[in-house]
Amino acid sequence: MFNDATQIRLGAATEETCSLRVLSRVVSRPAPDRIVIDAGAKTLALDRGAHGSDALQGYGLVVGYEHAVIERLSEEHGVVRIPSDSRIQVGDVLEIIPNHSCPVANLTDNLHVLNQDGSLSVWRVIARGQTI
Repeated sequence: MFNDATQIRLGAATEETCSLRVLSRVVSRPAPDRIVIDAGAKTLALDRGAHGSDALQGYGLVVGYEHAVIERLSEEHGVVRIPSDSRIQVGDVLEIIPNHSCPVANLTDNLHVLNQDGSLSVWRVIARGQTI
């Protein structure tokens, strides 16, 4: 339904056809070639792509920064390798296309939706937290 980075790598989607995006803020730049973001495994999930495929690097695609690789995730943070000369700064908000959109959508209580007319809606994820 959303498309994701796995579909892009398989050639079945493009960045433009991926409707689920995660917005994440840069919280630290501990080295010229590394940043820390406020999205970790509880946001991006731990999927590395289709089983048996090594086509994906990292835990999502950083839109507009093709050489950025989300290398590691803790529960709450991600470590991203970037070119040393990148202009990314602490406080910047990055747009990330997750590797697998299904668990990412289910890891949140609400989805913020941009409608065709430019207005925003909030959709509650009704299956969230349900048990049988």
